[in-house]
Amino acid sequence: MIENDDFVKEFLVESNENLDQLDRDLIELEKNPASREILSRIFRTVHTIKGTTGFLGFSKLGSVAHAGESLLSRLRDGDFSLTPQIANYLLAMVDAVREMLAAIEATGQDGGQDYTRLVGALQGFQGAPQARQEEAPKPGQEEEVGLETPSGPLLLGQILSQSGHVSDAEIEAALQAQRAGDPRHLGEILVERGAISPAAVREAIEKQKQQQAVYYAANTIRVDVYQLDKLMDLAGELVLARNEIMRLAAAQQDACLLGASQRLSRITRELHEGVTRARMQPIDSLWSKLLRLVRDLAQSCGKRVRVEMEGRETRLDRAIIEALKDSLVHAVRNAVDHGIETPEQRIRAGKPAEGLLTLSAFQESGQVRIEISDDGAGINLARVKQKAIDRGLVTPEQAASMPKREAMNLIFLPGFSTAAEITNVSGRGVGLDVVRTDVEKIGGAVEIESEAGRGSALKITVPLTLALLSASSPSDAASVSPCVRPVTQARKAEGRR
Repeated sequence: MIENDDFVKEFLVESNENLDQLDRDLIELEKNPASREILSRIFRTVHTIKGTTGFLGFSKLGSVAHAGESLLSRLRDGDFSLTPQIANYLLAMVDAVREMLAAIEATGQDGGQDYTRLVGALQGFQGAPQARQEEAPKPGQEEEVGLETPSGPLLLGQILSQSGHVSDAEIEAALQAQRAGDPRHLGEILVERGAISPAAVREAIEKQKQQQAVYYAANTIRVDVYQLDKLMDLAGELVLARNEIMRLAAAQQDACLLGASQRLSRITRELHEGVTRARMQPIDSLWSKLLRLVRDLAQSCGKRVRVEMEGRETRLDRAIIEALKDSLVHAVRNAVDHGIETPEQRIRAGKPAEGLLTLSAFQESGQVRIEISDDGAGINLARVKQKAIDRGLVTPEQAASMPKREAMNLIFLPGFSTAAEITNVSGRGVGLDVVRTDVEKIGGAVEIESEAGRGSALKITVPLTLALLSASSPSDAASVSPCVRPVTQARKAEGRR
């Protein structure tokens, strides 16, 4: 391995981000195996990881990535189609790469695990290509699909015009065709009209991608989370100082001092808000990681589950997101394992064979409401009550007179489980009690609604951020000052741990 810690750290950060995207893309590719856009994106990501590992000297990591890249290349070329078995091995490749990245971060080496069988399996799929089931992509179809073009990089038409391969008039005619409803890409239209060669289009696309990479690299930076936390602590201290100065200014009745303190108050508030926004992340960064969990869990339970997300752009403080990770994992596991039925059971109940798991989030009155709902069998309250009676939590008389809402809350008790047997998925009584505990630790609340035969919904309400809002006037200083400092000190202590 080369002696360049900064380069390795950058490689680890980018590669782990790429692996999260790979999980999502592979799951999406299973649903849309004909999507060349997704397949090309997966191939480019694995190719990038493989190329960098060769440069850094991580041979074991490189061999696994190379085997996956070769398989993806055959899929991209149409030699055979994606199957559930191939998807499983590609996801296993992602897991293996993630394990080796963790080993590199911990020890500087790519681990002592033996991935020979995985590499052999990935290579084995390439030995017996099937007949092509899809026609090859049309010329010009390889250009990026769905990628936003920021203001810095040039549009494809501009690059083609500057290259001299095609006239502005021909480009404008192709653009007019798109505006008139032609769904094809610009390159496809130009190639079909004989205005340019496929090779020239591919060259322009590669140039555009390079420009995009340079643009994003020049306009984004990575900031250590510790630095953001430190800035938040300093902002909290500044709020205290601001409150004290405003109180003194009000007592002095000095117009100049009052004016200066008001300017200080405005700057403090804007700084506090700015640092808070910098710590905010879209909840999609957490939700997207659950897709792989749902996919694997559904397979192990013999179920079919579709995931839909609403409000994925809703933003939360990163500390809130971190605190919710385990809770959402438990909630999703419960929904897939306990809630959604098998395809056979759903068909007998008059439902589609594929179950639906919905993740939604939205802001409401300074808080964020998160809901994990399913269209499964719902909660069997009679079974819940009987389990509570068997464990001595309630008497039969209490259970008989217990309101529905109170009975529903029994499932939040520690160790409570209605599973008939212990499996590798459930039955050990670890689940919704963890959810309630973790959510309440961050000042949130959780409740559950369910209707027999129709499904269940777990509703979580959490604050936007753990950071305290600044006081808007000197009169608020007394109420804010006593509590800001303990929270700040608690955050520091947590960071030291």
